[in-house]
Amino acid sequence: MLRDLTRLCWLVPPLIALILSVACEDGSAESEADESGGRAAAGATSSGGSGGQGGTGSTTNGSGGMGSTPRPAENELFRLSTTHIEFDSRSDEYTAIVEVEALKGVVTVSAIPVSHEELGEPHVVVSGLEVTDSNGIARVRVTKAAPLSLPPGVFRGQIVVRGCSEGSCQELLVDITYTVVHVELVGHQGFNRADIVFRRRIDEGPPGALTIPMVASDGSAFNWSVKITESSQNEVTGWLDFTAAGKSTEPLVLSPNQLFDRPIRLSAQLAITTEIEVAPALVIYDTLLPIEVSTNEVHLTANVGEQAEPVQFEIYDAYGGSYPWAVSYAGFVFGCPIRSSFIVELVEGSYDALPAVVSVTAPIADQPTATPTECYGDLEIKHERTTQIVHQKVRVSLDVTGE
Repeated sequence: MLRDLTRLCWLVPPLIALILSVACEDGSAESEADESGGRAAAGATSSGGSGGQGGTGSTTNGSGGMGSTPRPAENELFRLSTTHIEFDSRSDEYTAIVEVEALKGVVTVSAIPVSHEELGEPHVVVSGLEVTDSNGIARVRVTKAAPLSLPPGVFRGQIVVRGCSEGSCQELLVDITYTVVHVELVGHQGFNRADIVFRRRIDEGPPGALTIPMVASDGSAFNWSVKITESSQNEVTGWLDFTAAGKSTEPLVLSPNQLFDRPIRLSAQLAITTEIEVAPALVIYDTLLPIEVSTNEVHLTANVGEQAEPVQFEIYDAYGGSYPWAVSYAGFVFGCPIRSSFIVELVEGSYDALPAVVSVTAPIADQPTATPTECYGDLEIKHERTTQIVHQKVRVSLDVTGE
């Protein structure tokens, strides 16, 4: 039996390290070393604990996990409780414990991950390592990477557990297998998800409902529920209908329930709760003007007796549509030194189709403007099929200076 031991542990920067010691039954050099310089080190009992203690990730004692040959679980200096850790994204357990038992003298224990590049793996599977002491036995706590940081699949990793005693160091490898399963919103979301977007034009009816199948990347069954959190920037609330819960065989259905006669953007965060990791999705509802302009402001400058240099802008449909369009004029403020409206000319395209490019200038002024931009007016760009709706306005201002 081992002698009674006192224990004291600490972390040694920059490595994650812990000092362990074993007291020998006889008066050997190892025991003398403990008495002379190692008695402040942590004591280790002769029995290594179970690698899975602490309610953490699955461990398999002695199994290499990377091939058919099991990893050695001990060397001359220390023994590991396991050499294989299995993580699963469907488990709430984010950590696994590897216990390290000193077999000879004073053992300094550290742990570092093997880089995923060195293993030929595309992703990092370990997000943290910590070495602590419990009753004289070192514990290496391994934390898995967040499931949503990885695509679906099975990934591997390794950590190196290193023990040093009296100038001699030895290492053992611990293999990690990480199975990642996601729930995907088919056509809208996956490892690289896209936002769920509803778009409609002011002159159109309501957008149709979206029916979105939900599947697990490994084909397994699951139950799900949905919670919607609307943006605090929204002008209105309660604009989205949705199915609140279901099974993996039942799709998620989303549908905006309101129409707007003005441009508006609404958004909400869609949180789906299942037994399997699923990324949150952003739901956007846009009501757009069907006709767009490349600028909403045109500024003209001229000298008295000269015409202003024309300025061009583009008119187009937000969805690439083509249809007749028209320009009308609003009144000008008092003091505008021109005798007629601004002059709009078609440069490219036609009034029967979009896109088109127009230019705008002003008639020759016979006197200067009192102050810059005192003279201004609006061009109204209309969709000919719904001329009762003013779709866009372009503010035109004129600054005339004296000779």
